[in-house]
Amino acid sequence: MLSVLPRDWNVEKSTIICDEPSSAETLSMTVRDGDIIIAGTDGLWANVYPHEIESWFNNEEEYALSRKSVSYLSRFICERAIRKSSDPFVDDDQIPFVGEAQRFGVYWSGGQVDDITVLVSRVRSSS
Repeated sequence: MLSVLPRDWNVEKSTIICDEPSSAETLSMTVRDGDIIIAGTDGLWANVYPHEIESWFNNEEEYALSRKSVSYLSRFICERAIRKSSDPFVDDDQIPFVGEAQRFGVYWSGGQVDDITVLVSRVRSSS
């Protein structure tokens, strides 16, 4: 997580938790031409389940969604996540953050306001 600390922050007297790039989660998988890869910050995944994004692509009414540009797809996903994050009345079972908070004994209702970044890539064969 990147942040800008206040100018008067005393680094020597504080405990700052930071992760090194080597501690990042990595994975590998086989991809095919036309596959869509979606990466996002915790603000996306705190408000939207992966299966929910998948359903947007599989919804018959929005089938053409998978053929849109990656910038359109990024904006499409981000706008929906932002809407959910700022909705105090969204059903709790629709927000991943709520389930995690409750697992640790914290009551939370509605979306989780956070910065949200979405990166979408489309795999293209090199041949």
